[in-house]
Amino acid sequence: MAAAGEEAVRTRTTDLYPLDLVSFTPGRAISSVLDRGLVLPMTGDDANTFKMLRIDGSLVSKKTDDIAVIDRSTLCVGQIVGSASDIGGQIGVVTGVTTMLEVVQLNSRYRPTKVVMGATADVRRVRALSPGDYVVSGQWLGRVVEVSQDIDVLFDDGAVCRVTDAEWKKLKLAKPRNYRYQMNTPFYPGARVVTPDSSDIFIDAQWLNGQWKPDRQEGKVTKVEMASVLVYWIACAELGIDQRLVNELAPPAYYNADDLTYFCSDPNCTWGLGDRCFLSTDHDEQQYTSSQSPVPPPTMTVSNTYTSVDVLWQDGTRQHGAESTVTNPMSFTNDFNFFPGQYVVENSPTNDIIVAAVDGTGDDIVCGSTRRIGVVRSQSSKDHMVNVSWFKAASTSTCWEIECNDVASAYDLRRDPDHSVFYGDVVVRLLSDVSEGTPVGQQQPQEKKASSSLSWVGRVVDLHDGHIQVKWGDSSTSTVLPHEITVANKEHYTQLVRVHGWAEEDDVDAPQADNEQHDPEDATEIEGGMIDDSVISVDEVDGLTAAIQKVEVQEDHNADDDSDEEYDQTVMIKSKDATADDDLSKFPRFDVVKSPPDHHYIDITHEGSSGGRRWVKTVQKEWKILENSLPETIYVRAFEDRMDLLRVVMVGANGTPYHDGLFFFDLQLPPSYPAEPPQVFYHSFGLRLNPNLYESGSVCLSLLNTFGGEGTEVWLPATSSILQVVVSLQALVLNDQPYYNEAGYEELIGKPMGRRNALPYSGNAFLLTLRTALHLLHRTPKGFEQFVRDHFRQRGRYVLETCQAYLREGVPAGHGSMDLSCSIGFRTTLAKLVPMLVAAFTYIGAQGCDHYTVTSHHHQTDVLV
Repeated sequence: MAAAGEEAVRTRTTDLYPLDLVSFTPGRAISSVLDRGLVLPMTGDDANTFKMLRIDGSLVSKKTDDIAVIDRSTLCVGQIVGSASDIGGQIGVVTGVTTMLEVVQLNSRYRPTKVVMGATADVRRVRALSPGDYVVSGQWLGRVVEVSQDIDVLFDDGAVCRVTDAEWKKLKLAKPRNYRYQMNTPFYPGARVVTPDSSDIFIDAQWLNGQWKPDRQEGKVTKVEMASVLVYWIACAELGIDQRLVNELAPPAYYNADDLTYFCSDPNCTWGLGDRCFLSTDHDEQQYTSSQSPVPPPTMTVSNTYTSVDVLWQDGTRQHGAESTVTNPMSFTNDFNFFPGQYVVENSPTNDIIVAAVDGTGDDIVCGSTRRIGVVRSQSSKDHMVNVSWFKAASTSTCWEIECNDVASAYDLRRDPDHSVFYGDVVVRLLSDVSEGTPVGQQQPQEKKASSSLSWVGRVVDLHDGHIQVKWGDSSTSTVLPHEITVANKEHYTQLVRVHGWAEEDDVDAPQADNEQHDPEDATEIEGGMIDDSVISVDEVDGLTAAIQKVEVQEDHNADDDSDEEYDQTVMIKSKDATADDDLSKFPRFDVVKSPPDHHYIDITHEGSSGGRRWVKTVQKEWKILENSLPETIYVRAFEDRMDLLRVVMVGANGTPYHDGLFFFDLQLPPSYPAEPPQVFYHSFGLRLNPNLYESGSVCLSLLNTFGGEGTEVWLPATSSILQVVVSLQALVLNDQPYYNEAGYEELIGKPMGRRNALPYSGNAFLLTLRTALHLLHRTPKGFEQFVRDHFRQRGRYVLETCQAYLREGVPAGHGSMDLSCSIGFRTTLAKLVPMLVAAFTYIGAQGCDHYTVTSHHHQTDVLV
């Protein structure tokens, strides 16, 4: 560890991230503790100027050329990082963190009078519990969301009073200072405090020595003590993490601090410059607790941090004891990055559910293979190829046996939602003998117990070969299987406050960006999980399904051939001749017809008439606007018998990953329309091809009041219209860079972190657009059967030409295509889709597709004319 005078040795030139510890004297030795600062998030327009928080609580502004990063103590286990020396290279996950501290005792001029070097275990916080901490009471696990503190104030004449819940009563520091709230409290022994003007804080206080006098307006804090703690209970040893049961049976939310056992800190609670602390020594504890005239332990301040990390990289290599500044924290990643030990499921296009036949009752029969579960061994970030060990299908919950090792495209995988455990996660395992059979709801709050009582709650320390290594609260370590544990809540504590209704939206600070992306809808209840009544004739279903299955069977058969010889795979399908009906210009862009039985909102009771004549007139006005103003690539159907419903299909615009694709939306106008915006449902078929369009069919858009916005971004009853909604869906949602649609990601535009994620996302959007086309040909929304066939009869050849260019040259082929990251993984997944597309397009008589054959090599498919 470098001494303070040698600090310039460990400076590095890296990007700046919030709460980086920086030196104001780059390249030179630091002469004062005021020559360091913590980087605060940018708030201005100047990208080269940052505000810094110094040890004395003051804020200063510095240019990037005048500072150098010397430490990143905010890194935590489970944090995704990149290499500071290889911005576009592979990423890794932090598996271990060691932080050494330099703490000082400061005089009034912020000169150190005492310097101590040590580990984080050698110090303790002024406030023992911080917001976000995990705490235990008996068999209950909770998160701290608020801590109430009592403080003793000593006045210059020797009088002492106790102020309860001092922070809530707005007791003030005599000299205001800035501090990091989550790790610190404004009050600490030695701090001078005053009451706000006209305040009765000291009058109402408990006087331990003397009594209130008007001249006693300022004093010195001598003791800080936690009183009550507001806890959000998240798990139980008996109930697991079922939040409904936990909410029903949990202990009271407000708890005495002495009845709680600290388990671990929130990941955001890391030591940093300016944090107040005590030395964890027996001498200080004894001095403070046993003296007749209590002498508080001296308040120390963190003046420097030295952090090293262990990193597991995507390729499976491990780096130990690396300086924190050789890594860059990554708050934004994509769905195609995997790490060794993660559980994944197959997400190949060949697993898509398809219609196999229609029986005599008219009900659909659905066929599809069970998606395999595997564990990641390594990934090539450049190629987007993943080494996976697949488990046997017959594996039971008590025995996960590996069947084979495989190399798969990252685009053919997704994280297993049922086994989403990750490094650093807090986990619980169920206990069958809690309180000797006493129902949880009848258990009384329990006092702190020995560490053995924490054998059911732990943290993940490693993932390997499908097993999870956990260090439990009693300090033991064991290896478990996924079904034996559940991951505890890991939201930012401010989100818990909102969920419980303890605070209004504006009463809490916004959380820092999280690595995990959580969908607001339950992805298990997705549109596409069931097949509606077929809109294709029996003969067409049999023919189209047989054609695609024939290609798949041939592909699987040849894949088992170990020879290196090239083999041909020709789609032997008699093409239907194109007819004069294929002219899309004959399909009106707007029309009023009878409502279809498969409309998403068809079962909502028709309440349009309750709006009266004015509502009907408003809807008819909307119809007229649509009839006269729809763009050429958007088609709308209104319904004479259900004026509250509409169905919309739009063609993906040129220059986007959605080009030549079709996208269907169902709309419903509420009785209050236009005071309230329409409801909109997207026909997703279970595919998430855009941040705004969920697998469940939900549409996230400011104009629909399903996402935040202001001004003209939100629904305005006086000016907003259905036309505005559908045009926004095509232009703003289905755009050329959909990755940046995700909330908060717009700040990444033009930056390396944005580029490395945006291209793979667009590539996947293109692949999912092709999969959506196949679904639409199998299950066309009613009323658009002929339109869908005609569209792909005309555009099918161009779709295949684009695929051909991406597979062969990795460059766009014109016809509205765009640049994509044509990695080996992208082309591998595309190669699986091409035979299915050729079969589907040829069967419906797509123009020119009857000349295509599909020639496959072992790991590549070419489309030939």
